[in-house]
Amino acid sequence: MYRVAAYVALGWAGILMVRALWNCFADVGVANFLLGIVYYGSTDKAGQAETSSLSYAVFYGIGAFFILRGSHWARGLVCGVALVEGYNRLRSLTGALFDHAQKGWFTSSTRGELLLATFALGLIVSVALVLMLTRRVGVHVPWQPPVSAWTVAAQQAIAGQQAMAGPQAAAGNPYGAAPLPQQTHPYGLAATPHPYQHQANPYQQQATHQQPQPADQPWPYGAAPGEFPQPPQPKPGPSDLPPQPQR
Repeated sequence: MYRVAAYVALGWAGILMVRALWNCFADVGVANFLLGIVYYGSTDKAGQAETSSLSYAVFYGIGAFFILRGSHWARGLVCGVALVEGYNRLRSLTGALFDHAQKGWFTSSTRGELLLATFALGLIVSVALVLMLTRRVGVHVPWQPPVSAWTVAAQQAIAGQQAMAGPQAAAGNPYGAAPLPQQTHPYGLAATPHPYQHQANPYQQQATHQQPQPADQPWPYGAAPGEFPQPPQPKPGPSDLPPQPQR
């Protein structure tokens, strides 16, 4: 609907610009038209310059251009211009139809009839633009940040990892890695694997249990357990015998 309103505003801006250019070159002249932008006279042709049509055309064209580019403030600009123009067109239309001093000129001359048609068409366009641009004014639309190229690339990478890991891994792990087996806590508690842990910790030490040695294992020095090897005793010789008593 906003794009339709933008195209309607562009079309109406083109019609108003053609009318302003016709008035500039064919009716009052370029010098008087430029003078009429900053000066309004009642006795010269500067007061007959269609500067309002030029102003409406410029504002409608700028607002419609930015609406097509997704601007939010441009919708308010075009809606405000349509309200002002619609009010002025309504006053001009009622004056041309109900004021006896000018009704004859608007209804009997070709130029007056064209100007009267411009008033009526301007009123219709203004009402249509206001209705289209204020269609969702009362609806709260939360603001969303613009999508970044880095965010899109990261989401695509995560989606690819989930597709490669399978539906079970994608449902249990948001990063697409295979779930780790549950480890037993040394104090009897179940250790829950960390969600960001993709592989086992290389420095994690496993608990080891010392195996008892068999009972029939020989002692290191050839002796039974609890005994120590005794050094060999030399045989007593003649010199080692105790002396015999003399008779």
